[in-house]
Amino acid sequence: MNRYFLKTFLIPLALTVSTIIYVEAQSNIWAFYEYGIKSGQETEFINGYKADLEWQKTQKDNWSWIGWFVLNGERRGRFIDATPNHAWKDFDTWAVDRSENARHNVIHFLPYTENSSGAYRKLLINHSVIADQFWYQSAMIQAYGFKIKFGQEGLFEDFLLFLKKSFMSQYPNRSWVSLKTVSGDAHSDYTILIPLVNNKELALLESLFETMLAKTYSVKETTETVRKASAAVESRTSELWGYRKDLSMYSDTK
Repeated sequence: MNRYFLKTFLIPLALTVSTIIYVEAQSNIWAFYEYGIKSGQETEFINGYKADLEWQKTQKDNWSWIGWFVLNGERRGRFIDATPNHAWKDFDTWAVDRSENARHNVIHFLPYTENSSGAYRKLLINHSVIADQFWYQSAMIQAYGFKIKFGQEGLFEDFLLFLKKSFMSQYPNRSWVSLKTVSGDAHSDYTILIPLVNNKELALLESLFETMLAKTYSVKETTETVRKASAAVESRTSELWGYRKDLSMYSDTK
């Protein structure tokens, strides 16, 4: 939880059956930080991270921190934390003393980590469906990461709009969260996060993109859309994140 990052305020305006509508209000930035855990030191890391959260509370930290472990894929075992819903100015006005925070990171958990990385990501509100304000507290998150060829970002964002419309029609009560990397992280330029309640729901991911498009658009539209997206995408990753309530902290009661 290298808290040199973070916080956006997404302002809920209205709740419909399928989505909470937000005003961006320059409050759509998420700061992510990731840690590899040294072999055999998982318990020490977890205990140290919990101690760091407790220390944050004594410093009257008013930011939320969400913790996940990557459960599969080539990055399996990495720990991810994120502080959500910030405006850029928030990162200049964090209540916690940064030098003391850095010192306590070392005391609590950094010695048990390696290969750390981090990124600022922007929530693409027009490309997302927020059916549950606290979607990130779902038991699991399916995360798709996309590397985009230089200059093809607009084409890919058009594709995301196609996917969003299709997702809403097939799964009207589910969240679909699209994030764009603004700074940092060579892992992905765009990230799609889909909350899942349990392992059974992994079934909906089978041929997710192809099935959604085919049920929403004509064969011609689907073929052309996929062709354009394929031309823009350099690579794609897929991984499952497991939510850790005990490694999370919230500024409200959630």
